[in-house]
Amino acid sequence: MSITLFPDQEYLVQEALALTNNATKHKNVLITSPSGSGKTFIIAELIHRLIKLGFKQEEILVISPTYEISEQIYDRINLALDTFKHNVLILGSVLTSRLDDDEETKLPIKIIIVDEAHHAVSDTYTRVLEHFDQANVLGVTATPERSDMRKLGSLFQSLAYEYSIVQAIKEGYLCKIKAQTVPLKIDMNNVSVTAGDFSANEIGTALDPYLEQIATEMETVCKNRKTVVFLPLIATSQKFKNILINHGFKAAEVNGNSDDREQI
Repeated sequence: MSITLFPDQEYLVQEALALTNNATKHKNVLITSPSGSGKTFIIAELIHRLIKLGFKQEEILVISPTYEISEQIYDRINLALDTFKHNVLILGSVLTSRLDDDEETKLPIKIIIVDEAHHAVSDTYTRVLEHFDQANVLGVTATPERSDMRKLGSLFQSLAYEYSIVQAIKEGYLCKIKAQTVPLKIDMNNVSVTAGDFSANEIGTALDPYLEQIATEMETVCKNRKTVVFLPLIATSQKFKNILINHGFKAAEVNGNSDDREQI
């Protein structure tokens, strides 16, 4: 069963397919599309069409950074191809892949699709891509540059297509963004900056004196809304969870090391 794509998704898939039929001279291609625009559906439909073109399932590798994202990919792909889940190699986390020991990694991979491709220049991803150095690579991301300024251009020779968040909003596929500031005066003078971004460890500590004030402001804005709060440190997020509970919120904290991550 083919997935019905909206026009820009369809165009994006067509540009990606050009990678497989020598329509492009570039071996590794990047496509960008904003969060919420259906990148997982695009990956699923792309794999469906690659197989229709004659690629074997064991020749396609999908890399995603987390277990949760892998599960999303599984779900979407099964809409297009019921047997995919049982026959294709998906690395749910490149951190846990054992390239020297895993028999599956000896498969004749021809196409690698990297979800959240802004991670692709990290050492863990690079190890996987170098292991399958004969494969063509398609990167999919909403964030074309990493904060550490290691250019994705070192891996991807071409930006095949870029679907912007502004375009998606104008065409009605994403809701408009309403930004609201919290009127706090936070002193960042002692927080160092690396590659254009604040140090995560230092900014986490710098926020501590203001967490109570932030929770108070949230009582006005977020009291009757489901809300997600992003914080730079696990210790800070755990502390803020307790502060929110004291302010009358029902709050839970989750991070990459949480044992009950899926349940939360």
